Amino acid sequence: MKLITVPEKCTGCGACFNACPVGAIEMKENANGFLCPVINQEKCIDCGLCKKTCPALKTFSEYLSEKEPDFVYAAGANDNIRNLSSSGGIFTLLAQSILSEGGYICGAAFSDDFMSVKHIIISEEKDLEKLRSSKYVQSDTNTVYKEIESLLKQNKLVLFSGTPCQVDGLKNYLRKDYGTLLTVDLLCHSTPSPGVWRKYLQEEKKDREIKSINFRSKAISWNKFCFEINYTNGDILRERIRKNWFTKAFLADLISRKSCEACKYTSTKRVSDITIGDFWRIRKFDRKLDDDKGCSLVLTNTPKGNLFLEKIKNDLQFIRKVPIEYAIRGNVVLNRPHKPNKDSLLFFKKFNQMSVIQNIKNIFSNKYDGVIANLWDSANNYGATLTGYALQRYLLDKGLDCRLLSISPQRAMRNKNSFVRKFAEKNLYITQHVKNQRALSKLNQSAEIFIVGSDQIFKAHCMKKYFNQFLLPYTDFSKRRIAFSASFGKDSFDADDRDKYIISKYLKRFDGISVREDSGVNICKNDFGIEAVHILDPVFLVDREQFLKFVDKNCEKYKDKLVCMVLDSSKDFRQAIDRLSKELNTEVINILGKNLSIEEFLTAIYTSKYFLTDSFHGTCFAILFHKNFITLKNEDRGKARFDSLVNTFNMEECFVRTINELSSFKFNQNHDWEKVEEKISSEKQKADNWLAKILSSQRTAEMVGNEFDVMKYSKEKLFKRKITGFSKTQIGNRTTIRFLGIKISFKRK
Repeated sequence: MKLITVPEKCTGCGACFNACPVGAIEMKENANGFLCPVINQEKCIDCGLCKKTCPALKTFSEYLSEKEPDFVYAAGANDNIRNLSSSGGIFTLLAQSILSEGGYICGAAFSDDFMSVKHIIISEEKDLEKLRSSKYVQSDTNTVYKEIESLLKQNKLVLFSGTPCQVDGLKNYLRKDYGTLLTVDLLCHSTPSPGVWRKYLQEEKKDREIKSINFRSKAISWNKFCFEINYTNGDILRERIRKNWFTKAFLADLISRKSCEACKYTSTKRVSDITIGDFWRIRKFDRKLDDDKGCSLVLTNTPKGNLFLEKIKNDLQFIRKVPIEYAIRGNVVLNRPHKPNKDSLLFFKKFNQMSVIQNIKNIFSNKYDGVIANLWDSANNYGATLTGYALQRYLLDKGLDCRLLSISPQRAMRNKNSFVRKFAEKNLYITQHVKNQRALSKLNQSAEIFIVGSDQIFKAHCMKKYFNQFLLPYTDFSKRRIAFSASFGKDSFDADDRDKYIISKYLKRFDGISVREDSGVNICKNDFGIEAVHILDPVFLVDREQFLKFVDKNCEKYKDKLVCMVLDSSKDFRQAIDRLSKELNTEVINILGKNLSIEEFLTAIYTSKYFLTDSFHGTCFAILFHKNFITLKNEDRGKARFDSLVNTFNMEECFVRTINELSSFKFNQNHDWEKVEEKISSEKQKADNWLAKILSSQRTAEMVGNEFDVMKYSKEKLFKRKITGFSKTQIGNRTTIRFLGIKISFKRK
């Protein structure tokens, strides 16, 4: 399908739709409820006019004012007009002035059923109430640009009011400066989804008929404005703006258009003749200007804007010049876009699956589908963080909002400069921080599914040290427990029979267990009496684009280089690397210990010519990115992990066991990547089928009962390892241990 611009940049202004000479473009709602242009290829004549008109394709708007203003105006109309307006009533005065000269006003109005907002053109003052007051829903400009052009060609006076991107859309469509056109843009927070609004209103109104809606009711005051719906039966919904679920989501940027995150109109250089908005914090300049009835911020950006402001000055109750810095303090969009809310992705993933109101409630009340426990916040561990990211995105693609467990002691997240923390703040969804056992147990109130994996969480020392996290003893019996691509690291489990017995009891509470290595299937069966399946590491299960979006493909730093990431180096190893460097006639760049960001880590592998590592996840990304690579099987860190990759992808030629083998290694540049991709695809399908089966099947896992007998084990052996949270009582010769609802009793020998 032809695209005018990438969907993430499209503002939905409608300029291309109006410009198309053959009607080949339609504005259709996408999955998130936003209007986007769709090209009918059968009608398209490839004239290119849509791209010439599209403001999103231009880095900067050519219509931005040239100079930074030194001051703005604080202004307000009389009390009657301000009571009817969202702010200080400036739009009403400008519109009245235009109408008095026989002109036309174009602005945003509700549809008759209030389910949508669209731009309309009026010529009579009695219709002005339709355009007055804020509508926190992106409006449909439909064909108004064409209609405005027709009026302007008749030398009619026209006022157009809209968001900055809509004003820019109109100007790009007209491609000519008309002296009779006055443009007014708003200090826009962002543009919320029309589809979300429609669904919200249907849920809110139920069977009632709506009489009026006001996003900015001054029933209390201007500073304490409310969202208000009046119904024909006399019912009134009136909620403070941060209490109503829709407006709360809007202010949190949960339901905003993607393009708003990088809005290019957020500066004091504006695209219109006049900019208007609320003058928040005007009290900091002069308390007298804030009588709680509404004060407008006014920027005149062109001589035409100055002229029209002069025309209405006599109708203003007050107007004062104010230094620009006061305006910026109260309106962040004069300086930068609002910070994107990463929970927006979670919201829209579930937009078509559940109630909008419940979806918003879940986001704000920390309700989610599942919790993922793994090693994502391990210090200086790229693989652990990226496999946590991959598993979360994989589950999200399945419609499951699962949060990564944040639990003390934190490792990487405590360090403000940690690459893990910087990546997590932008890209990971985590639980509220869990500091103690009680907080851990409270997670049962937030989620229904508890997942452990991936990475080496099933290593014996991990199971012992992080017993509470990875064996899920705190979860209620009614919860679903899943081990997803968990790794034992080695091909054996280093624990005694008592440890294996206790661990097996907890593992048998799991609804399904999948392991990352072939050898893990055997460990589960032979050591714990459990059936498990082999599932690839989650980095292979998500679309490659989930990683490529972090890669700087134009980076020259690692191009044509041998990039090296070896966790356990030695003198012999370094000598072997020097030999490879000379043989390949290329520079070696060692990226370990450089504190690279995760983005640069991925970039280094992707843009390198050769890659050498003893890292499991380094190897995974070399395979994903189709690189020429060598992997040194690290015995101490778990050779079984690499053996499983060899068996899966049949790439034995890329792996060496010793430094001597490395010294004689020859890079193979003829990998059959097509077969590798076919294997990844089949393994994805296997994982999908397994997870779907586990989530839909009846609960048949063996649960730990309130009591189980361990009398054949001596007390000393049972207490060989201390586990936080145990309480012990003794009556006669019987000792009872209680741990999070599980009771173990035994008799003294």
